[in-house]
Amino acid sequence: MPKTARFILFVSFAVLYITLAPVLIIYSMGYSFDFKNWRLTATGGFYLETWPQEVDILVNGVQKNKTGFFSHQSLIQGLAPLEYILSAEKDGYYSWQKKLGVFDNQITRLANITLIKKEIAFEKIGEDIGAFTVSPSGSSLFLQNGQEKMIDNKLFSLNKNLDIVFWDEKNKNILFESENTYLLADYENEVILKDTEYVAHEDSPIFFSEGKIFDLKGGELYPANGIVFSPDNSRFLFWTDSEIYYAQSSNPTERILLHKLSQKIGSCFWLNNYYIIFNIGPSIKISEIDDRDIINIVSLDNFKGEIEMYFQNTDKKLYVLINKELFVSEPLTDKNNK
Repeated sequence: MPKTARFILFVSFAVLYITLAPVLIIYSMGYSFDFKNWRLTATGGFYLETWPQEVDILVNGVQKNKTGFFSHQSLIQGLAPLEYILSAEKDGYYSWQKKLGVFDNQITRLANITLIKKEIAFEKIGEDIGAFTVSPSGSSLFLQNGQEKMIDNKLFSLNKNLDIVFWDEKNKNILFESENTYLLADYENEVILKDTEYVAHEDSPIFFSEGKIFDLKGGELYPANGIVFSPDNSRFLFWTDSEIYYAQSSNPTERILLHKLSQKIGSCFWLNNYYIIFNIGPSIKISEIDDRDIINIVSLDNFKGEIEMYFQNTDKKLYVLINKELFVSEPLTDKNNK
């Protein structure tokens, strides 16, 4: 190569290095150049955790990332401090979308985004059932229809409606309450009932009684039809005929309204620590609790008619009783989705 050509090539690379090096250094420090306002600006980004795996992450409609087969996390960096439309999508699932801002030198965190299948399979597991309760592990059922009762396919008769106070699966015992009396059922071989006494010990400072929520420290908090604590006990969910709220267990006086509805709310449960499941008549709803921008909510309309439902957090299965027939769903999400 001629000496002149080598000199020109050297100068070209030197100029390129001098031009690009500052740009790369500035970008690595979390800055970008705002050509509209002709100035340097600090960047930020988003951290997302999504369920299930292999979810497409889009920013303003453009795919930026995809979670892996073994990973639920996604980090998107180098975004100018503006508002963006974030989306999470996967074939066969309802999509998720939210408009959020990016701030200088900050990562906006989305701790849990749960996508729900568009088609949820249900299996019929019982007929001629008046009421049911699922054991804590989800492996056993207590069924009752009038005086006929059944625990783990073991029949017994009692002309009382029974409410379960405590279920000890390890020792095959259930403590029932009926008309202010208590019965202990041993069902290891056959069902044996014994009269017993029971004194409740309330570990949580928040409790529910006679349609009201109380704080042991501050007295009455709110009227409610029911209360459910999140799996990690950090929050509690409560509802009236037309409104659903949640509050932090550490700050129970600050409630957050999630939904105000025109129809009567049935039962409410936690799907995980960040999503809830409830029903309005036969329509089953799954909703996030993140109230930044819109609250994402989907509907499962598998049933026609009035239903009773119970969600078992251990195996993530939904039990639905309709017209004395009991159905159980496939897991609504991964059992590790906390």
